Order: sequence, then structure tokens, then C-alpha cells
Amino acid sequence: MKKNLTIVLIIFSIFLWPQYKSKVDDVDKVMLWLQFLAADNEVSVQYDSVKFRNNVLVIKDLNIGKFNFPNDFDREKTTSLQALIEQGSMSHTDESITIKEVSMNFELLESFQSWVDKRDQKSYSNMFKSMVIFELDGFSLPVSVILDETEDELTYSQIIVAKRMADYLNDLNLKFEQKGKGKLRSSALFEMELGKDFSLSYSVDRGYDDANITNSYFNMIEGISSIMADTSDNFSYFIELADECEELYEKDNLNAWLALADQEYCMAPQELSNSWDFEERLDELNEEIEYIESEILLNSLQYNGKEYGQRFNAAWSERFYDDVSLSSEGVIDIALFTLKGLFENRLNKQEFEILLQQMAGPDLGVFVSELFVSDDLYKIYTDYQPKIRAFANKPRGLGLSIESKDGIDSSSLIMASENPLLLFSLLDSIEIELLLNKKK
Repeated sequence: MKKNLTIVLIIFSIFLWPQYKSKVDDVDKVMLWLQFLAADNEVSVQYDSVKFRNNVLVIKDLNIGKFNFPNDFDREKTTSLQALIEQGSMSHTDESITIKEVSMNFELLESFQSWVDKRDQKSYSNMFKSMVIFELDGFSLPVSVILDETEDELTYSQIIVAKRMADYLNDLNLKFEQKGKGKLRSSALFEMELGKDFSLSYSVDRGYDDANITNSYFNMIEGISSIMADTSDNFSYFIELADECEELYEKDNLNAWLALADQEYCMAPQELSNSWDFEERLDELNEEIEYIESEILLNSLQYNGKEYGQRFNAAWSERFYDDVSLSSEGVIDIALFTLKGLFENRLNKQEFEILLQQMAGPDLGVFVSELFVSDDLYKIYTDYQPKIRAFANKPRGLGLSIESKDGIDSSSLIMASENPLLLFSLLDSIEIELLLNKKK
């Protein structure tokens, strides 16, 4: 446990904070430590190349699997840590997780740290620049890894369905990016694809006013920054000590790493890491994070941003729909059958009003009649009726788009959630669109 946490925080320390000025080859050294500590926990980590430039970390052809220390290997041919890990993972190639490319951009976190330190307008504006923050391309998870933990609990038919659904994880792509849309305004976009069979996208367009930033809010932000900065300082020192163990980073480095494992070499960084009580520190972090979460809640009404829009959309292939429908055991089929019955034929206005009142029930019938039944609502129905009918007969995508040209204060949304009647005052300022069978 201690070693796992060590390597996570080492990587965190080097890549995130500018106070540690890493050299070009530092990223390779960090990956060596990652491989060593992972192997010590019976996990193999292999990759083709790794680069860290302009705050962007890129790892290509990453392979994560099981590792067993080879009892008999040719020491004359196996002279590096990487070669040893390759031999120790050869019997588990079918159970490995593979990723064609993963990239992480730490510019946003650096801008955040700079803003906390300087409290200036430029640093704050940099947090809203366009950038791809995280991207995962070609993630493949073997079916056996997914089913190992659940197979004993499933029936035979459920196993068949589970295997078909697990196949979609052979080509997973993720992307999280930010698009600048003006001063202190940006749109955060999350996208996921399962090959050509399924896509999911979600975006939020939000803006802020720096005039609303209070001292109490800044104190809360500094609390978040201090947790990360303290960790960074500790492990930057760890890396400085580890950097002096030059034999670990030579071409033929296996003997040095084996000596490290036997605690016969490079003792200074190990003694430093062993002196840290991770469980105590994690308990302290949990307490600090809980406090900060409460501060965020208390400051949410003081530091109001504006919501300009949200958009959610999912699209799928016929094959994916058939598998999901099968796994639902008839629930989806019943829902679509009901939808077809309601929207197969267009209702006239009187029939539409009667249907709304029947759906609302006797207690809310009058309320619906007064507030919802109108020419505008019937027009919406007539616009969507053919689209919903097409969706019910051939469902290929479903989503929702909400836009506000002038933006809605976050405080208004919070108050509307407590008093639903306030929602009616917000409806005049927003545009809502139901997305049916849209690809994106």
C-alpha cells in the first residue's frame, strides 16, 4: 500500500507543479520507478514511448497486466528492468489492459496554482483557455478481466449477455476538453466512444465574475492548493535523492534495481519514503477535504457563476441497441411499445389536453389544465410527434440540450430546486431541445 501511494505521489509531484524543474529525461526515470514498484506488487507496466513537454504527458502503447518474477532467466541476455518485466508478464498477455495512447495536460492545474499564488486577473483568465485536458485512445479491457469477479454470480444466459456487452470495451476512447468562450467563460466537454457502436457526450457552458470572489472563497481555494503543494514539496525532495542513484538509469540497469529491491543500493529515498506515515497523512487529508467540501457548499451562494447551457447526447448502433435491449429483459421493449402507442398518430388539441389531464391524475388535473395546456405546448407536441414516432420505431440516439443566451445565475437554479414554482420564471429565458436520433 505504501509503495503504491509513493509512486502515485511521485508522478503527481513531478508533472503538476512548476517549482520542480524537471529535465527531459526525468519522465523516463519516473516511469522506471513506476515499473519497479508495480512489479513489486505483481503488476507489469510496459510502454513504447513517453514524453512530457509543455505540461503535456503522452504515453504510447501502454500495457498493464500481471507480473510473476521469472525463476529462471538468462542474466546475460536479460540486463534491464524492462526486459525482466517483459519476461515476467509473457504468460498473462491475454489478461492485459492495453492503451494505444494516453495524454494528460497539466496546464490547467498550473494556472490554478499560479492564480492562488498571485490572485491576479491574468492567471485567473488562463484557467478558461481552450485545451484538451485528458485523452484516452484505444483502451482495451479483456473480457476475462471483466467476468472473473462476476461470473460465479450470473446465470448461463446472463453470462452470454455479459460477454457480448464486455466486447464493447475492446475499443474505448475518452476525451475531456475545455473550450474558451470569452472572458472568464468556457465550455467543458466530455466525450466517450465505444468503437463505432456507441458515443456519449456531455458539455457544460459556464462563466464567472471575478468581482464576486470573496476572501472566504479564496481561503477555501488555498486550502485545496496547500494539500497538493505540501505533497509536491515532499516528493520533489524524494526525486532529488533518487536522481543521485545513477546506475538505475543506465542501459544495463537490472543489477542496480535488484540491489534496490534487496535494500543494498539507493537507500536514501527509501529511508525517506519509509519515514512517512501514509495512513496518518491520508486521515489528515480526508479531514481537510471534508472541511473544504463544506466550505465549497457554504460559498456556493456567495460565488455565483452563470450557466449558459448544458447538452447531453448518446448515440448507438443497431448491434449495440439489440444487445442492450436483450440485457434489459424486456424493459426497453415495453417502454418503446408504450411510446409507439402514444405517438403513432397525431392527436388534435382537445385529445391532447384530455391525455395530459389523465396522465396527471385527478389531483393535478386542474393544475395541468391551467398551467400547461396552451397553444404553445400543443405546437411543441406537433413538432416533436413525428420525431418521437421515428425514434420509437428505430431508436438510434437520445439527448437533451438546454441553452440560455444571457445565462442563469447559479443561485437561481438552487432556489428553483427548493421551490419548483420558480422554474416557470426561468423557462422564458431558456431554450430546451429534445435530441432524437442525433449522432452528436
